[in-house]
Order: sequence, then C-alpha cells, then structure tokens
Amino acid sequence: MDEDTRSDIRQDLDAFGYEGTVEDFLHEVLLPPRKITVGPLLAERTLREIGWERVEADDPRFTAHPDWVEEFERFTRSDLVSLNLVGCARFNRAGEGSQIHLYHDMTHAELLAMLRRDGYALPTAEEWAYLSGGGCRTVYPWGDSFDYTMYLHHYGWVTGRRKKAKAHTMELPNGFGLSIAYDPYRREVTEDGLLCGGDGGCNICGGAGAAAGFLPCSPHYRPEEIEAGILDIDYNFCRRILRIS
Repeated sequence: MDEDTRSDIRQDLDAFGYEGTVEDFLHEVLLPPRKITVGPLLAERTLREIGWERVEADDPRFTAHPDWVEEFERFTRSDLVSLNLVGCARFNRAGEGSQIHLYHDMTHAELLAMLRRDGYALPTAEEWAYLSGGGCRTVYPWGDSFDYTMYLHHYGWVTGRRKKAKAHTMELPNGFGLSIAYDPYRREVTEDGLLCGGDGGCNICGGAGAAAGFLPCSPHYRPEEIEAGILDIDYNFCRRILRIS
C-alpha cells in the first residue's frame, strides 16, 4: 500500500477514534486468503433491483391510493428526477415521461424461491468474491493502493476537477464483463444470506475519504448477515446466475 492510501485511511481512523494500525484495521475488516472451488456458471452482467414492480398509472393497486396518485401528479409537474414514497411507491423520470414502481416487502427466502422457480440462483459469498476480484489477493481488485485518478460515485473526480466522465470508472465491466462492486451503498445478496460489495454507505456517511469509503467494495471485505432475513430493497440488490452442470 502506497503512502497516499495509507495516510488517507490513517486520517479516517484517527477521526473515528481507532487506535490500532492501518494493518490492524485491514485484518479486522478483510477476510484472509482462502481456497475455494468455483464451478462453471453464467452471471448476470448488471445488478437487479429487488422488490420493485413497474406498473402503469391506471393499475388498480396504484389508483386505490388517492394520496399516491396525488403525489405522482405533483411529481410529473415538478423538476424532480425521482421521488420515493418509502414503503409504498417510487416515481422516476424516463425520457419525456415518468415511471411508477410499487414497493413489495421481500425476505431472503422469498427471493430465493422466486429465482428458483425460473431456474436461477444467487452466487455464494465466496463465488461473489471470485466474480468481483477474479481471485486477486490484493486489497482492491487492481492492487493494494487506491487509484485516485478514478471518477467515482459520491465523490466525482477524487483529485481535481475535470470534465464529467461518461461512466463511473468502477462501474465499467471488469475482466469477466461484470459491472460489480462499484457503489458502497449497493450491496449484493448472496445465496448463503450474506451481503457483499458494500457497507450500505456507512463509511461514506461517516465522512471517510475515497480509500476507506470504497474499501467495502473490496472482494475480500467481510460480508454482513442479512438481519432477520429481511431485505432492504433500497440498498440490497441481486445478481442472478445459472449453474452449468
């Protein structure tokens, strides 16, 4: 790890009151090297939302709630890009029009059952780590030091101001062609009930710099268990796979 990355993380650790070394911290939050067997599979290239269903404005499940309809009409007259009625519905701009999505509570078990009906599965946490890092043994997929030339979600250009890029650097396809682990707020649900690829934005919300803010996107960051099996559909996403026998 180069001095810029180490200093960046050390500064955040000091702000959080962490008294151990940077190495101590990395050993706490990252998994040790291990050997796994990954069978042949096909993986979805991009993330898939969970629990949101797109409907038309005349859907009776939507029109049965006059307050939702009123909010939607107000949204269409505004200059907002999106509006989330938490636990109810979500509105988004789509070209010249607007889209409506209804919210559905979903558990991990329900998600797995729904996928299996169509012949799909989710990667295990170990398989996800391989899909994300390709077997790398470094802190980040590209190495142990952070790349401060990237254009990142929530930070923009990390060093200096430049012309806006067409795509966030880490969101671009990796060596497997997957857009994966590019936003700490977007955690992926795995077959074994764990969350990978982020921390729900905890580090960023706590004021961390880019190196520590995106550390939870590391292929080796310790996954978290899904609390009570309930999915948070605003921050949890999935990636379908097909296992090939």
